[in-house]
Amino acid sequence: MPKVIKIYGPPGTGKTTTLISILKTVLESGVLPTRVAYITHTKAACEEVKSRVFEQLGISKKEMKWFRTIHSLCCGMTQITYNDIWGYKDAQDFKRDTGYYIKGNFDVEALEEFGVEDEGYDVVLFADQLAKSQCKDLAEIVPMMPPSAKLLNPHEFLDTYDAWKNENGKKDFTDMLLEYRDGQYDPGEVDVVIVDEAQDLSKLQWQIVEKYAANADELYIAGDDDQSIYKFLGADEYGFLDHEADETRVLTHSYRCPHVVGTRATSIIRNIEQRQDKEVDWKDAEAEVQVYNNDPMFLPWADWASGESTCMVLTRHRRQMYDVRKMLNKMKIPHTVGGKSMATSPMGKMIRVYLELIHDTMRFRPSVVGQMLEAIGDKTQARKIRDLGVKDRKITLSREDIVIPYVDDWPSLFTDKRHELAQILVLRQQINEFGLGIIGPMPNIDISTYHSSKGREADHVVLYTDCYKSTWDEQQDNPDSEIRLAYVGITRSKGSVTIITPRTMMYLTALV
Repeated sequence: MPKVIKIYGPPGTGKTTTLISILKTVLESGVLPTRVAYITHTKAACEEVKSRVFEQLGISKKEMKWFRTIHSLCCGMTQITYNDIWGYKDAQDFKRDTGYYIKGNFDVEALEEFGVEDEGYDVVLFADQLAKSQCKDLAEIVPMMPPSAKLLNPHEFLDTYDAWKNENGKKDFTDMLLEYRDGQYDPGEVDVVIVDEAQDLSKLQWQIVEKYAANADELYIAGDDDQSIYKFLGADEYGFLDHEADETRVLTHSYRCPHVVGTRATSIIRNIEQRQDKEVDWKDAEAEVQVYNNDPMFLPWADWASGESTCMVLTRHRRQMYDVRKMLNKMKIPHTVGGKSMATSPMGKMIRVYLELIHDTMRFRPSVVGQMLEAIGDKTQARKIRDLGVKDRKITLSREDIVIPYVDDWPSLFTDKRHELAQILVLRQQINEFGLGIIGPMPNIDISTYHSSKGREADHVVLYTDCYKSTWDEQQDNPDSEIRLAYVGITRSKGSVTIITPRTMMYLTALV
């Protein structure tokens, strides 16, 4: 069995930097990169770590053979290929063959809060995979799910689903994990295993880590029990905290959160009894935690949008994000929702090319002009322009060189889809207010949920505190989950925090 080193990393304390430093020491001791596994929670986190290791240590990505997500790790050990993995086309084929419809994405909140009975069987799949991730029987999970007629007799569907996958040689994401855990596979041929964000592992994933690291010399598990917020997706909220370790390290200096923010965060998280206490040295910087009682529309949104600092707006529920978006749209404030907006999309960039050709003397390469012409539906001219670029690679084009419609109703040139047209019309108002420069660069303001904010940071954080009834009711019986969520939200801030007082009788009590 390996020596287990547990590393607690409170917000902004440089946990990933510490792990890369440990990796450097490991490699300097003579361990080959191919004998090290670095397991991350998401693909994005894995790619970030690979880039940082390449830049800082000069290790090629080819040598980082076992720098993977846990699902990718299981695929590598079991030799499951990309073609074996259940995808969107398989869901369509499954419906054609069996009559069962799977939408492909399940919003447990929508079903829970609004009684939306999805026409698909995603709710059954969600419950089944939640049971498997928690190593429980499905019968234990169903009573905890929102009411759904599909859950009254789930086994007929699940039997058909499993039979179809077996017949067609397909495996879903949970199957990948079970294949390695239950199969006749050896532990990994590695000397050191590093697991990041370990507080997000499910019981099933912990079993896989323990099996994979059985023959390793060292197992580093890094995380923060105070940021264990994915219980509703199957994470074992006490798995990291309760995991035995031969050595424990606590990172204590936060490079992110100012002292006033960190002090407020500490007062919030200490309401949880079962946790590892941490004396964090919060950053010495000027900041403010403001409790805001007025209408949120009177916050300095325009200043945040046009300044240099970033602003993260967090809501408890996904549907609340769109209420904030609606407010900012009325105010013509550029922003993203979950990191996305028309201003940063490929279509947005084509809109900018169109407007710059119409109103300015800008010149563009034929490939760019061709993309814009295709975006407005002129495929014939687009093809000619691209051919011109192939013949002369140095040529650039202006509005005199092409036939381009100059109409006041230019948003309709780019789409006939109602939802896209609505976004373009909002973008038009924002352009009139702030100029064409808003297209391309990421807006300063992003709207997200508390759960989606994990791992991110901003100069200013705005916290909406209202919640829906099921969250309010659950909070009364089990407040720890919402306390952790409030802690995660407030510690995203590198500067100041604005806490908006609730507009309803149901809210996150940890923040108010």
